[in-house]
Order: sequence, then C-alpha cells, then structure tokens
Amino acid sequence: GINAEYMGYLKKRNPRVIAWTMTFRRLHKKQQTVESLRQNSKKSKVKIVRGYAGLDLEAIEKKKDSRESIRVKAREAALKELAKRKEKAEAQKKKAGPLPTKPNKNMAPKVPKAQMSKKGR
Repeated sequence: GINAEYMGYLKKRNPRVIAWTMTFRRLHKKQQTVESLRQNSKKSKVKIVRGYAGLDLEAIEKKKDSRESIRVKAREAALKELAKRKEKAEAQKKKAGPLPTKPNKNMAPKVPKAQMSKKGR
C-alpha cells in the first residue's frame, strides 16, 4: 500500500517538521546511532612498508637510493652540458659582434609622446 511518508510527500508536507520522520530525527539529533559512536573511536590507518615479490625491505630501500643517486648524477651532467652550450653561444655572439641596424623605410619616424598627445587633440 501507500505509506504515510509518501502521502505526506504528495501533500507537500515538509519532512523536517513531521516529528516521526528520519529527516526530523537526524536534524534534531534525537537518535545517537551505533555507527556515529564507532566513527569517533576509529583509529587512523598507519602506513606500513613491507617487502614484496621476493625482496625484503632493505633490498627495496637500496634500489631506491641507487636510483636517486643515478638521477642526481644525470641531472648534474645535463646541467654541465647546458652550461657548455651557453658558453659556446656567448662566444659565438662575441665573435660576430653587434648586428648592424638599418632604419626601416616603411616605418614612420618616432615622435615623442608629448608631441603625440598635443597632435591628437
């Protein structure tokens, strides 16, 4: 059959006002459930690192450290290479000297801003 809660819904009754509905009971904190009591006493999970795939924890740590050292060495080598390239580029720029600048015939001559503002008005 049709239950009372549904009938209330059809009549557009607000479940927060009707005392026997779960919505009312939750809103007015009428019932302390077992779940809410459990939630307060939950312990936080502690992350435990264990060995796996036939390797113990020490072997895994060694591998991690070796990877990091390899990564550091590779980074240092890359930085050195970059520095060498920069030095070469600077040396070539010095050899070439400053580029000669030619005035562009199509461009209008530069006018100071003070003159421009007077012209526009």
